[in-house]
Amino acid sequence: MHIRKFRIPGRAAAAALVALGALLTSATAAFASDRPLTLRQDEPVKKPAIVGGTPITIAQVPWQVFLESTVPGGVARCGGTIINTTTVVTAAHCVYDSSTGQPILAAAMTVKAGISDFRNPEATRQDSPVAQVRVHPGYVYDLGSRGVAPDDVAVLTLAVPLNFSGPAVRQIAPTSPFAYLAPGTAASISGFGRQTAGGTPDGKLYGLDTTVGDPLACGGEANAVVLCVTSQVGSACQGDSGGPLTAGGVFAGVASFVTVSGPTGECGPGSLNGYTNLAAPEILEFIQGSANPPIAPRGGRDISARGVFQANNSMTCTAGTWSGAPAFTYAFVDTRNGQVLQNGPSATYAFTGGDVGRTVACAVSASNAGGTGISRTQASPAIAAAPAPAPVPTPRPQPRPQPRRPTPAKPSLRVSVKASSTRVVAGRTVTYAITVANRGRAAARKVVVCDAPGKGLTFGSLPKGARKSRGRACWSLGTVKARSTRTLRVSLRVAGTTKPGLVSNRVAVSSANAGRRSATARVRVVPAQQRGRTRPPGVTG
Repeated sequence: MHIRKFRIPGRAAAAALVALGALLTSATAAFASDRPLTLRQDEPVKKPAIVGGTPITIAQVPWQVFLESTVPGGVARCGGTIINTTTVVTAAHCVYDSSTGQPILAAAMTVKAGISDFRNPEATRQDSPVAQVRVHPGYVYDLGSRGVAPDDVAVLTLAVPLNFSGPAVRQIAPTSPFAYLAPGTAASISGFGRQTAGGTPDGKLYGLDTTVGDPLACGGEANAVVLCVTSQVGSACQGDSGGPLTAGGVFAGVASFVTVSGPTGECGPGSLNGYTNLAAPEILEFIQGSANPPIAPRGGRDISARGVFQANNSMTCTAGTWSGAPAFTYAFVDTRNGQVLQNGPSATYAFTGGDVGRTVACAVSASNAGGTGISRTQASPAIAAAPAPAPVPTPRPQPRPQPRRPTPAKPSLRVSVKASSTRVVAGRTVTYAITVANRGRAAARKVVVCDAPGKGLTFGSLPKGARKSRGRACWSLGTVKARSTRTLRVSLRVAGTTKPGLVSNRVAVSSANAGRRSATARVRVVPAQQRGRTRPPGVTG
């Protein structure tokens, strides 16, 4: 069992965001120093140009332009992209003087369209001075980084509209908002820059087919606005800043920076090429005229995941810290083959037996109105199988339940005695009603009732068949049927000498099969002047 927390790996490539100024030449066309610019010794970067590309004609990329700016001590050169007759998009660092860090005046800039060679331009050439420059409000030029920063995009308004009547000058539509290119997508780049690292541009236009890569590789925490591409046969290098990246027939990116030390050396095949990503509304809405475009999320460096990496357990992803209050979606990916196992708003992925052996990473997408940024954890340990279940004990045989025997029917006798009056004058007679009830489900046999008057009482009239003995009278009722009653009446005389107070008459009933019950009735003896009859109470036993 593994219980572990893991975080996003360090991104060395993100440190490669170093300023890429426009290619600068003196008035005599001698190139300025090409000293590599670095944030880390293993990731120097330079201004982009096309190394290892193929010469192409302007008719193949008629939206490509050559931007030439007069600066103190020379001429700065960049690329650009036509999006309508009076608008060209370029890199923001192309409109700054890389020697002073100051903005270049619009009057010092000229756009040259319709050419395949800036040294020997064709007859299709169209020159237009720049009338106005708009720089993205989020872009900050810093001499220390030589201008490499997020939002590296500027819009040029031309003083003279371009003519689209011929095949050498055409516009291209920008991509749609949130149309981010997936890694592995084919894309094309073009430019007038150097053909070899450290060499001198020959003036010709070159193109190169590239492949979209992982935006984390060169975009870092600002990957929502950075597009990362590579090629196995070439790379952008010095002199091609501001040029276009196209995919699927639309304008998708603006050349911003490139790493110098690729797998095959300076500006060699495999170098990371960073392009400002037009799919982010933060960039696209600015190009379309917004002075305050929405800002895409930044962050995710502290993304993490926790879990028990074993079947029948789960892992939970924490998105980390982001700016821009984004909404999150979570993708859980098998890092062995890139298979997406789950994608949606849930931050938890439950492992099953089918995940055994997989190494799983969590990829977070953070979206708001300005764009979508991503972050990703390291791969988890290989998912382990669930432990074998504990053996189930063999159940012990249970005795078979015995059928319930029916409860035998039994008699249930009750006896009550009730006096005809609650008060009586000495010398008078009281009548008692004796009731025997069988509430059971069987007959009561050999039922005998006995009346034993208390002190001060003597027998008067008795039921037929009564036998007197030792101050009491008994008589046999024989059998009393189930759920039936029998009532007897007995008269008792209160002795004339009885003093005022209570006198009691006790009655008992017995049976051969229903046991014995008894009841008592009490009557108050009163002086002659207090005599009177009241409602007789009932007494049961």
